[in-house]
Amino acid sequence: MRHGQFSILFISVILFMVTCASAGSDAGETLKGSEQEINSAFGNQISPVISGNYVVWQDERSGNSDIYMYDLSVGKTELALSSGAKDQMEPAISGSRVVFSDNIRSNPDIYMYDLNSKAKTQITSDSISQTEPSISGDKIVWTDRRNQNTDIYMYDVSSKKETRITSVMTI
Repeated sequence: MRHGQFSILFISVILFMVTCASAGSDAGETLKGSEQEINSAFGNQISPVISGNYVVWQDERSGNSDIYMYDLSVGKTELALSSGAKDQMEPAISGSRVVFSDNIRSNPDIYMYDLNSKAKTQITSDSISQTEPSISGDKIVWTDRRNQNTDIYMYDVSSKKETRITSVMTI
């Protein structure tokens, strides 16, 4: 089995499980649902995440990693949210906001893509690595190495305020 076939199978299985779970299946009930292929591109499609009707993943069809999205309510079309010569990785989604790390400046920074406005916003700009973003509502968190150690930072989209959540204490 080629890598691309495995990725298609993996995303299809995830969609099957989501369809079955949303049908309210009990543990003893036979699962009923349908499988839907959303991507047939050659290359690895990894790290799928879902929020409502939006499925987002990291896609390597172009030789590097890009971020793609599929809207289950519309169907038929996948959309590249962020692509380029450098890697875009580690997607997370909450509602209509997608966050990911982007290596566009040769070190990973955190970006947000708003599916409603179709706007891409840079969240971090430090010269050291920011990776592993996650989002819930207006709050974005990530792993940050700007202080020569690994900390967790948070950004509030509404207030546009960044806060360091963790820090190493020296004794």
